[in-house]
Amino acid sequence: MRAFAGYWHAILPGSKRYVSGGGRMFGDNADVRPPTPEEDWKGPRFSVGGSWHNMPMDRTRRVTLILDGIFFSDGEFAGPNDAQLYERIVCDAEVYQAVAAAARVQFSAGAGAPSS
Repeated sequence: MRAFAGYWHAILPGSKRYVSGGGRMFGDNADVRPPTPEEDWKGPRFSVGGSWHNMPMDRTRRVTLILDGIFFSDGEFAGPNDAQLYERIVCDAEVYQAVAAAARVQFSAGAGAPSS
């Protein structure tokens, strides 16, 4: 699951995304590299929804690209940030870092994995 999440729930360096006005994100890390066997989904394929937002990208006739901001590899950000993407991403990153730090402390203290 860790390898799967590291591929599908993260944006690899160099990968590109399109975020629609409604907040829907298109694209995945396949534009950088395909998933390895341990990163690939093993379960059934399914789709949720049915609205026009789920229209396949190959049927899209026209797209307007508006850059709300650019993230640089050194962590810098430039742009008007009208959609507050910077704040959302920084907040998410801080939460993930805090959870990972707490897990490392617990693991080094000898605590095992939580039981479900």
